[in-house]
Amino acid sequence: MQISGEAQSPERRKLLGAAARVAAFATVSQAQQQVAFAATSQQAKGEIVLVVGATSTMGQEACSDLLALGYKVRGLTRRADDVKTAVVGTELANVEWVSGNLNNLADLAPVMKGVKKVIFSPLLATRAGLDPAYAKATMQEDISMNRRIYSEAVGELLRLGKIEGIDKFVLVSSAGAGLAARLSQSTPSPEGRRRRLS
Repeated sequence: MQISGEAQSPERRKLLGAAARVAAFATVSQAQQQVAFAATSQQAKGEIVLVVGATSTMGQEACSDLLALGYKVRGLTRRADDVKTAVVGTELANVEWVSGNLNNLADLAPVMKGVKKVIFSPLLATRAGLDPAYAKATMQEDISMNRRIYSEAVGELLRLGKIEGIDKFVLVSSAGAGLAARLSQSTPSPEGRRRRLS
């Protein structure tokens, strides 16, 4: 299904090809992965990868894997000084921790200097917690906040990335994951249970 002419652009085809290679890499044998790992390690020397959401579980794993591959890793967080203290003595101490807030687009330009790859994996911004009633009350505010982050911040990172000459931008998102189940927990009807299972 084609959404727009952009779906068939050369950049889009290149990104889809990269995604297919990643998927194929996940299914190859361990010996093949070791050969690919060695080749990637040679390629990685000196390249800076920005990890947005570097303190999330996924972000920390990405940082560790990138360091193991030989990349220089820059982790964007709202609280870099606290993180630097917390990671002393761990492999994550090798990450260049920088402060920035995705709601303040001016924070992003200095962070992007010298970056060649970006992994964008911030935690889903929410004020709802686990209370379904509170989730319903704050849903529109959360949607608005995430729309700003996922459109304005991503747009600015892509614009800056074009200036810096990035060659990869990976966006990992859990936006909306589990929302239907959380909201339907307050609806004990059979219809609500079916929605959770489907």
